Amino acid sequence: MTVGGGDSLRWVLLISTILAILHRLSLNSVSAICELSIVDHNKLYNYSLASPSPKFPHGVLSEDGFYKVAVNQTALWFQLCDAMIFNHDPPTCIDCEDCGGPSHCGIGCSALVAHKIGGYPVCTTVGRTSSMIIDLIDEKSPHMGVVVTMSNNFSELNCSLAVSVICDSSGVQGPQALEKVGTCDYATLLRHPSGCAEIVSVHGKGLGWFGTFITIILCLFGGYLLAGIVYRFFYLGIRGIDVIPNLEFWASLPHRAQDLLKVTEAPILPSTFECRPQLTFVSEVIFNCLGFTASIQQTITVKILNLSNIVIFFSFDSFFFLFAACTQVQRSCSMLSGKVCTKMNEI
Repeated sequence: MTVGGGDSLRWVLLISTILAILHRLSLNSVSAICELSIVDHNKLYNYSLASPSPKFPHGVLSEDGFYKVAVNQTALWFQLCDAMIFNHDPPTCIDCEDCGGPSHCGIGCSALVAHKIGGYPVCTTVGRTSSMIIDLIDEKSPHMGVVVTMSNNFSELNCSLAVSVICDSSGVQGPQALEKVGTCDYATLLRHPSGCAEIVSVHGKGLGWFGTFITIILCLFGGYLLAGIVYRFFYLGIRGIDVIPNLEFWASLPHRAQDLLKVTEAPILPSTFECRPQLTFVSEVIFNCLGFTASIQQTITVKILNLSNIVIFFSFDSFFFLFAACTQVQRSCSMLSGKVCTKMNEI
């Protein structure tokens, strides 16, 4: 089978298109590493360190292909959101096998540190692009900026680098200091406009605790109905509308609500206040028999009258119970006051 010139051209174009798509996907995945969205106090903070801007077309990425900071006998090279590229001044190290090798040292990793041992620089990889993690510098102040953490878990030392990108809309200030916070853990910072978040107001807070509670109740109620219907239909052989569990109770709810409205329209509070004189008189008679002083009698009487005005609504049944209890108290007060008055007249 022979392949013509036109078929060869189509295959070349197809392969080129696939390679371009894969390259674009890899670039998008690298950019996604340096993106972060945080919601705080009805505000959405969007960080995108690799997004281009008019003054910084590469975002926070160094246009040289790397950042460099040197302190005493230690030098650090790193790049944010991508691997390092050295077009000039590449690091010269004795051992650079896991980051480009001696001939291309620094290419293939995101952070490299060099220590001079015996007058010779010995390099160690401290970060790779695949291990980058972005987080807030201070959760209480999300506008302050973000910290990019990268590590190299393939080495025996488990080295890491934390770069704080502080929000500074006035310009760029490269890393000036290098701090060693562990055996092979380093930290530095830089100022860049890309460290500033794009803030968007968020008006809604979602369902909230009450909405979540109601949703859970409705789900449980739906599960209860579904389980009851399945049980009554398949196991009890019930058909029709009677398949709904506790149908009589659900059908009586409108009548209960109607009765509740009728009761609430009734003069409940006047009947409660009608009982106040009887309660006052009976309490005075009882306290005199017990030998209480006038001040103590007045204090206890006020407490009793205040308690008589409390009405608690737990459910339909408890409301009816409290209403009946209040009516019974009124009748008892009237009977007791009448008996006391009759007894006092006889005396």
